[in-house]
Amino acid sequence: MGEIGKHTLTAFYPAGTTLSSGNLKALPIVKTGVLKVMQIDESGHHKFLYYVQPGETCVISMLESEVDQPSSIVARVDRDAEIMFVPLEKSRTWMQQYPEWLEFMMTTYYKRFNEVIKAFNSASAEKLETRIMRYLKQRKNVVGQSVVAITHQNMATDLATNRVVISRLLKSLENRGLIKLGRNKIELTEAL
Repeated sequence: MGEIGKHTLTAFYPAGTTLSSGNLKALPIVKTGVLKVMQIDESGHHKFLYYVQPGETCVISMLESEVDQPSSIVARVDRDAEIMFVPLEKSRTWMQQYPEWLEFMMTTYYKRFNEVIKAFNSASAEKLETRIMRYLKQRKNVVGQSVVAITHQNMATDLATNRVVISRLLKSLENRGLIKLGRNKIELTEAL
């Protein structure tokens, strides 16, 4: 679609940068890097929802941009990212004009909706140890290697629990040979 080049802007964001969907008036599409999408709860804690990888977008940002309400969703750049921004009015027009764009948006809505439901079900029903293992596997898939650089505190924040509990459960997983702990990193063994 030649239209994309005419109507979009691309910007670079270093790891650690936080983007709030409430002030975006464009749909972000990740070209390179990874975004971590989180919800901010009433007490200000960040709850991990899902990752946005190259070729993907965060449709929650589009939905929140359509309403005049404070945003509860933020995206943190997990790995340096180049992000293309599609103006919301263009995205709406393209959904009517281009079947491919409509299919991209609907597929993305479906995928993100399922990820949010999984995150909700996981937080409410699964044991924390199971959630930790799923989280580590997700991070492994995102970074493409078995060593995941993360602190116990960051993992506790993402999983809406405290660092002491995370540290205790990680040590238990290490004792069972499922992971190897290092300073600010966790190596997943081949058993996973």
